[in-house]
Amino acid sequence: MDLEQKEYTALLKLNRSELERETLLFKQGLTPERDVERAQFKADASSLEVDKTRVAGQTAQSKVIQVKAELDRSTVRAPISGIVMHRFAKLGASVVKTTNSLRSLSSRRSKSNSRCPRLRRVD
Repeated sequence: MDLEQKEYTALLKLNRSELERETLLFKQGLTPERDVERAQFKADASSLEVDKTRVAGQTAQSKVIQVKAELDRSTVRAPISGIVMHRFAKLGASVVKTTNSLRSLSSRRSKSNSRCPRLRRVD
């Protein structure tokens, strides 16, 4: 957006210069009023394009902020450090505060809070 903004700003500057030139030539009687009106139209159109690209840039920035906030809210954080041993909830599943969504192994303790199936002795 920044490059586009600079391009339209340069075009606005050029069209304003052309408007000043046409206005001066009209005052001296060397050009018709139609040319001044055309230059005025170009300058106004360029000004609107500069404003439009500025607003589009601001909209894009606010969208990025919104998406970052949504991503931050969707990140699951645990109050303890550890390793996830098993995930019960799949992506997109509806869960509530009391739903068991995963089982983890705490890095602070050597004890696991995960369940293992019973092993059978093979002879």
